[in-house]
Amino acid sequence: MQLRQIEVFHAVMITGSTVAAAEMLNVTQPAISTTLKRMQDELGLVLLSNAAGRLVPTPEAHELFAQAHAIQEDVESLRRLARLLATGKVGTLRLGVVPAVSEGILARAVMEIRGEAPDLALSVDVLNSHDLVNRLTGGRLDLACVFGAEHGVPLETLFSCRVPLVCVAPLGAFDDGRDVSPDDLAALPQAAMRATDPIGRLLAGWSAKKPAQPVVELRSSRGVLALARAGVAAGVVDTLTLNEAGPGSIVVAPLSPPLEVDFRILRVASGPRSTSIERACEALSRAVRSSLAGDAPA
Repeated sequence: MQLRQIEVFHAVMITGSTVAAAEMLNVTQPAISTTLKRMQDELGLVLLSNAAGRLVPTPEAHELFAQAHAIQEDVESLRRLARLLATGKVGTLRLGVVPAVSEGILARAVMEIRGEAPDLALSVDVLNSHDLVNRLTGGRLDLACVFGAEHGVPLETLFSCRVPLVCVAPLGAFDDGRDVSPDDLAALPQAAMRATDPIGRLLAGWSAKKPAQPVVELRSSRGVLALARAGVAAGVVDTLTLNEAGPGSIVVAPLSPPLEVDFRILRVASGPRSTSIERACEALSRAVRSSLAGDAPA
């Protein structure tokens, strides 16, 4: 028994005639009659008989109708779900973000996404860029916000921007606003990002003539910022982290020469370009641009 046959049978049982069923399904009356005849022939059952010009369901038809009605309700439910999925308003979206965007930026993006799609379930992992790329290529994430340059063939960049890096240091370490060179930074106790991190790799090249001897190695700009606030060490952080956290009681100084890190929103290139992914990318990119412009809430 085909789904179309069930749909036609269900329509005839509800409306009581092939003409009304044809109008309901937006097809011709002969098409309804042909489908019904084929269904009865295949089943070896008489489902509808003519009595004084009216279609009268047989007892077998009434038995089948209960199941046909349940199937039709399931089909309609499936169609409604498919329409909602097409709008990106239901389902599950798996996001991965670096710590720099895991609080204020993420919160503003999620608020926007939820405002447009309140029934969309969100799952968020906060990890370093390397681990996020591995999860994305392994099929465990739909979208990832990372630092670093292009990450290879399997991934597609949906959004990218350049994020300035700045020096943060305990109060009194420098005159606020002056440029800081590798020599200046080397003269202070340092908290540094690991060389395996995109920011750490950039800093290693920036200070190649005066390599850092950090007292603490970290995997997050947030940790560097916390140590500067505590008066323990100076370091270099991305301005997304700084703008979201607020400077607090520290000195913030530009780097000389200037340094920027790539920020990217990535997806698997071969994966489906769903509405929910596009909506999330738009919300996240707006929140990132707002933060870089200094519009993040205090």
